[in-house]
Amino acid sequence: MCFVDPVRQCAECSLVSQKEMEFYDKQLKVLLAGGTFVVTLGSSEKSETMTCRLSNNHRYLFLDGESHFEVELSRISSMQILTDGTSPGGGTSRASGMLLHYKPMGSQDAQQLRMEAADDKKVASLWLAAMHKVQHCLSVYHAQLKKRKYSCSLETLVQHEHNFLLEALHKIRRFL
Repeated sequence: MCFVDPVRQCAECSLVSQKEMEFYDKQLKVLLAGGTFVVTLGSSEKSETMTCRLSNNHRYLFLDGESHFEVELSRISSMQILTDGTSPGGGTSRASGMLLHYKPMGSQDAQQLRMEAADDKKVASLWLAAMHKVQHCLSVYHAQLKKRKYSCSLETLVQHEHNFLLEALHKIRRFL
């Protein structure tokens, strides 16, 4: 919920707005700046060092290296954050990579994309943490969508979900 002028909100909406502001101020900037990863497409043995970043219109992940590759966010079916298993001080593990499953345009078969932190592990770890927040936000949106209890076909439900996500993106764009 983005407002230019001060607006009164209930406590629940105010909490949501604060979380959105934190996301816009911190994570979105990190995602747009990108991070460097060693990328493996599918079951290939060949890996390439690429910079991964969110596109300016927030619809794609751009992977740039010797080649260019794009993944449309709406076509990602699952995302798993990989950890290195060690951390300073014995706390929680640090994010070291990400495993995406997505369906390329024109295909119904899921593909796998593996990204592992390259040289600058701190920047890559921050980028992965921001992507984890995106994953969390999307799961919250999916839960909210299910609460609406649409009594329609799966195709119509997918269209409702698409419209719901576009609405969320428009809120982000208005803020930026």
